[in-house]
Amino acid sequence: MCSFYTYLVSTPRRRPGVLSVPQRVRDKPNTAMCSPGTHPLERLEYSRRVLKRAQYEAFEFSLVDGDLRVRNASHADPTAHEYRVHVNDGHPVACTCPFDTRGAKACKHRVAVAIRPKLLDAATTMQTLSDTRSPQQVE
Repeated sequence: MCSFYTYLVSTPRRRPGVLSVPQRVRDKPNTAMCSPGTHPLERLEYSRRVLKRAQYEAFEFSLVDGDLRVRNASHADPTAHEYRVHVNDGHPVACTCPFDTRGAKACKHRVAVAIRPKLLDAATTMQTLSDTRSPQQVE
């Protein structure tokens, strides 16, 4: 397993809900600590600020038609801050939020999904199951 993910999971948290980030990653957010192609974060271009927000904001996740719905419960009206992240080949590739649709870098929603491998696995499994069903099985 990737050392970056292992570090995030095994490091004691300083504050509730905030993951510690290795100094190497804080200095150079896109520095690969794993072999190429092993961690979804390596395929994303993101800022240090986005990485921090992806870790500490109160996101809620749910599977919807092979995509992940990401709701930010940190806001007073979380339903107004609900977006869909499309996962392709185990990597978050697009989000419906304004930042991601107009920016060249990944949004906090895509990064939040990328740092949670179980979400990526669930989305990929759901896509695989829906792709392998015949039209008769769906009805």
